[in-house]
Amino acid sequence: MSRGLAVAVALVVATAAALSACGGPDAGQQWRVVAASGLALERTPEADDRELRVRFVVNALTATPDPVDHVEVTREDGQLGIRVWLRERIPAADEHVPNYAGHHSATVPLDEPVGQATVVDLGARPPTPVPTRA
Repeated sequence: MSRGLAVAVALVVATAAALSACGGPDAGQQWRVVAASGLALERTPEADDRELRVRFVVNALTATPDPVDHVEVTREDGQLGIRVWLRERIPAADEHVPNYAGHHSATVPLDEPVGQATVVDLGARPPTPVPTRA
């Protein structure tokens, strides 16, 4: 066998071995980050609150047990804007995804108290007030 052919065969074998080592139930899973929908406050915030407890919709592809990737918080013109970003698995092209929806809650820390600001959903266009759900 020539040296060039031996190197090529060795590369193919090494690549196949590396790929087979990556196999298993998580092989090929890809994730994306998406804005949460269905935002609701778990209680009406007080002026001196420095965190919000927010509930949002999750689905069968949402990462568990902690789906939150990050939270965006802005404050402008009397509005306290929030947008919760979730980790979500990208399904395979031939995968059947169950039609499932549930709720998850997260605590959103604030740099300063809520004050008199209206809490709005930055994911809505235009941003709309976040309702309170008991």
